Amino acid sequence: MRLSDRELGVVQQIVAGSPQENIAGALSIGPEIVYRTTQRIYIKLHIGSRMELKSRVMAEHLVYLSRQPQRALTASPSEH
Repeated sequence: MRLSDRELGVVQQIVAGSPQENIAGALSIGPEIVYRTTQRIYIKLHIGSRMELKSRVMAEHLVYLSRQPQRALTASPSEH
């Protein structure tokens, strides 16, 4: 599954270490939307925590914190 643009934005903020309230402000969405979006990301990627998300993103170089193009963040085929 691909992540939406909003989900990728939340992933970038999480990898950068931003707390939920800062993510909400940076993306102009409410903290509850950040929470629900984060839960959707966990479900799609079959993970359960920010630490797992950070590890996966860093290991797979899936999201760049600069303005470089982003690769799609997807669940691996064996996880479907």
